[in-house]
Amino acid sequence: MRVVGIIAEYDPFHNGHAYHLKKAVEMTGAQATVAVISGSFTQRGSAAFYDKGARTAAALAAGADLVLELPHIYACNAGEEFAYGAMAVLEGTGVVTDLVFGSECGDISLLKEAAEISAAGRSEEYGVSDTGREIGRGDSGAGQGTGREAGGGILEKEEGTETENRGEGKDQEGRKLLLSREIQKRIRAGLSYPAAFGQAVSEVWGSAAGNVFQNPNDVLGIGYLSALKNLGSKIEPHCIARTGAGHRERRTGDADIQTKFAGSGSIASGTALRKLIREKGIGAAADYLPEEVLRIFQGSSPFPGDENLYPFLRYRLLTAEESRLREIYSVTEGIENRMKAAALVSDSYPEYMRAVKTRRYTWAQIQRMNLYVLMDFTQEQYRRLRGVSYARVLGFSAEGSKLLRQMRKEGSAEIISNLSGISNLKPRTEEALRIEMKASNLRNLFLKRTLSEFSERKFVPLKGLQ
Repeated sequence: MRVVGIIAEYDPFHNGHAYHLKKAVEMTGAQATVAVISGSFTQRGSAAFYDKGARTAAALAAGADLVLELPHIYACNAGEEFAYGAMAVLEGTGVVTDLVFGSECGDISLLKEAAEISAAGRSEEYGVSDTGREIGRGDSGAGQGTGREAGGGILEKEEGTETENRGEGKDQEGRKLLLSREIQKRIRAGLSYPAAFGQAVSEVWGSAAGNVFQNPNDVLGIGYLSALKNLGSKIEPHCIARTGAGHRERRTGDADIQTKFAGSGSIASGTALRKLIREKGIGAAADYLPEEVLRIFQGSSPFPGDENLYPFLRYRLLTAEESRLREIYSVTEGIENRMKAAALVSDSYPEYMRAVKTRRYTWAQIQRMNLYVLMDFTQEQYRRLRGVSYARVLGFSAEGSKLLRQMRKEGSAEIISNLSGISNLKPRTEEALRIEMKASNLRNLFLKRTLSEFSERKFVPLKGLQ
């Protein structure tokens, strides 16, 4: 039996996601579909626009059979960690045979080659948390990209460099050394790691490979392929060429979206849809959502916006000791000082973000740092928890219930269908799940929900679980 895995955020679920589900089944001949989705916060570091229950219901209504939650420690992380965590969940099911993801290039062979290049370019110096490991991000459902942050083409070569490059690049090890050197040179020149890496790859491996690293969905796909290799997984990867809106599309008016995507099946980006819905209501997005999904989201309240978190973030930054901030996950290179200084003088969230952002740090990186500060999530916690994987069940169809029975027999992941037995889980699983609950409670604070509503029943999906 073939079972296809999909990794997404579905924030919100739209026509592009429905197309992805349909094509994934057609491409693989799968009899069932497993979706791994983000929970209360997304990879861009923002609170999910719609809660996990509504997004689970949307996925099931559109044809998914089993919806699992991506643990928070991966869901709000750099692209490589996001990809690793999601693949670990799919691998842990023991039932998923195929993976299908969106791609700008649509060429799985090229992406596999790029995955090898990515592995060659990694080093400890540039592999620290967000600042180094994120060479871009894909649209796992919605959000801002962090691919090419600082512009410019290939920097001018120093005298004699081209000849030297060609000679040194004759073998794989030489290319690895050269790639590292080219990355360092560009970072010293002030480029962000994503831009430095992409340019360096173009210099060493050629423009075709370099272009892939400028495409955020391709880069996320490379992360999936790397994770499959690291996990020793037999899951077969496939990619679908994206259609319609790119994840960076920020047009938000009806006319703009319709003009941009005329002839592409009314597909809009998650970024554009979130802004459209926030400004004009869910009805304005009707052309871009499947009918059954529209009805689900009509009954759910969207998150009001990340600016609502800023008073709490500001308090944490201004009252925390610098030594404690330095312990927070991904807070490195003295950025905590910049964050504290910005919080001191910035009365609004946009003002704060503009004050903190540099070419070295992408917008999404800073948003994730903000969340880690709010959660008091430390470097030590992530080192201790990285590698933990479990299957948190958010919802399932009739076919999905059969998959769950099979998972209990063949899978390696702990299956969590409710929270009543949380203390009986493995210690690391329990700790990771409690972090997820903490994140959900943080998001719920802004939806005028009482403490009694932070109970287990708020984690129960709209369909499938009792």
